[in-house]
Amino acid sequence: MTKITKVEAKKRYEKGLSIVLNPSKMRLNGPWAMAKEVSKKDLDTKISDAPEFDAMCNSFSYYNCTKETGKTIHFYKP
Repeated sequence: MTKITKVEAKKRYEKGLSIVLNPSKMRLNGPWAMAKEVSKKDLDTKISDAPEFDAMCNSFSYYNCTKETGKTIHFYKP
């Protein structure tokens, strides 16, 4: 996987391409991997539209980013 910036990740997400979110201190292939692959079309439902990029990042950060796992999100291109 290739690491990308948040701006590149947002562009890919808006186009409907997949991105991978991972807390900053966690390894992608480690035994406690917390990486999550998401795309706008996967999160789109018939009831409502897919969440905006910033809202999705905030939700991921709230539930997965701590002192132990890393407070920031690293973005990757699968």
